[in-house]
Amino acid sequence: MSALKADPRAVPLRDQSHNFYGLGTRMLDLFEEKEICAILRRTFVTRAADIALHAGKAGATDDMGVGAGEEFLRGLEEWERKLFKKAHDGTKGTKEWMEGVKKH
Repeated sequence: MSALKADPRAVPLRDQSHNFYGLGTRMLDLFEEKEICAILRRTFVTRAADIALHAGKAGATDDMGVGAGEEFLRGLEEWERKLFKKAHDGTKGTKEWMEGVKKH
């Protein structure tokens, strides 16, 4: 929790748990911990911005999972991986749509 408070982006959540947020929300079902709730929320929002940034770069270059991108993906837990995939697919779809518009 201390590391997440300091910088949520620096913590490889997958090393903690493959379903980190699922586990965290389950803990919140069992225990009323406002601090944990705040940390989870801040962590997800902060990391989601990074995920969107990386997904956009991967979509722009079609380089999903090579080098630094692969290292970034390795630290994501399951909800984050799903978010990355959706953001990547959206960026890729938008790029394909724009190319189609330019042809006409």
